[in-house]
Amino acid sequence: MGDQGPWIRHVAQAWQAAATDAPDTPIPSRPAPEAQHDAHIAYWTPVLHLLIFGLGWTRPDLGLAAWRARRWPLDDPILRVVHRWWGEDGVLDILAWFAMNEGITFNLEHHVDAHSMAQPPREAPFRDTPEFEERRRSPEWQAAFGGGTDSLHLTHHLGSPLVLAGPHNPTFFDQRWVSADDPNEVPRFTVINDRYEGWYVDFWHYQVELGPNGRSVRTEVFVRPIGWLGEFRQHKTTRLWFRGRAAIHMWGQPTQ
Repeated sequence: MGDQGPWIRHVAQAWQAAATDAPDTPIPSRPAPEAQHDAHIAYWTPVLHLLIFGLGWTRPDLGLAAWRARRWPLDDPILRVVHRWWGEDGVLDILAWFAMNEGITFNLEHHVDAHSMAQPPREAPFRDTPEFEERRRSPEWQAAFGGGTDSLHLTHHLGSPLVLAGPHNPTFFDQRWVSADDPNEVPRFTVINDRYEGWYVDFWHYQVELGPNGRSVRTEVFVRPIGWLGEFRQHKTTRLWFRGRAAIHMWGQPTQ
C-alpha cells in the first residue's frame, strides 16, 4: 500500500465499496470520541483517497461544498459511499476542518514525495462560517480533528498513489488503436498493478489520453491488494484522470 499503520487500515475497503456499489457492503462505524487516536485516523483517511484519486478533486473542500449545495445527489458511486460511510454530518465535519485552513490544494499533476502533495490554496480560499466554527466546538469534532491543523496527519499519509516506487512494474493491455474512422468505438487501456503505491502515476507514464478517433481513452485500473479501482478517463480541461461524470469532477476544481 505504500504506507503503514492506521492510515491504510480501511483504504482497500473504501475502494471495494465504491466498486461493488452494494448497499450492504460492510463499512466501519464512526469511532466514539473516547476511542483511540488510531481508530479516528483509520476511519477518516479513506475519504480523501476516494475524492482526490477517484473523482480527481484537487480541491475536495470545494467539491464537497458543491455537493452539499446541490442537496447531496447520489448518482455517483463514490459519493454514495461517502454518504453511507461518513454521512452528511461527517462531510460537514470535514468541511469545518478544511475551513479552518482556508481549504487545501492537492497536487495530482506530478510525481511527488508522499509528504508534499498538500498545499494551501493559491486561489478560491475556502471561507470559514459560524456553522463550521460551531461544529469545531463539538466533542466529536475535537476528538477527530482537534489539536492542530491536521492532527490526524491525513495530508502527510496520502501521496502513495503518486510515488513511483522502485519495484513498480505494472501489466497493461493496450486497446487504444481503434479505427480512426469510427467515432463510436471506445478506445480502452487496462493497467494491473501489484502495489497500491504509484498506481495514479501510470496515467502520466502511459499518456492514455485520446484514441485515434478523438475519443477519451477509458482506462480500467486494477490493484492486486484491492481489486478494481474503476474506469478512468482524462478531462480535456483539467488534464486530470477521474472516474464518473465530468461535471462532478469539475466540482472539486478551483475554477468550477
